[in-house]
Amino acid sequence: MPQKQQQVVVGIDGSEPAVRALRWALGYAEQTGARIEAVHAWQIPAMYGTAVAAVPSGEFRSAAERVLRETVDEALGEHGGLDVERVTEMGHPSKVLVEHSEGADLLVVG
Repeated sequence: MPQKQQQVVVGIDGSEPAVRALRWALGYAEQTGARIEAVHAWQIPAMYGTAVAAVPSGEFRSAAERVLRETVDEALGEHGGLDVERVTEMGHPSKVLVEHSEGADLLVVG
């Protein structure tokens, strides 16, 4: 019976520690054949005294997608042959990462 492919979830926030975490996970995937899911959670910032509706949420989503794309592209430079599933999701980062890591073999954060 074939072994189940491992899944590694990596939290991405655009920081240098997140890039290092993703590079580590990519190296791990090269050695083990694991699937990588890079997850960037985003939120609409709390604006005390300002109507949040004045800022379209699409701008925050676009910014999150850009951060994720740039971070993954930077880390993949050293690990060209790997495929990374990229996920952006609105929500609190810890909650989103816990949800995405259910059933995963490993959660990596920087």
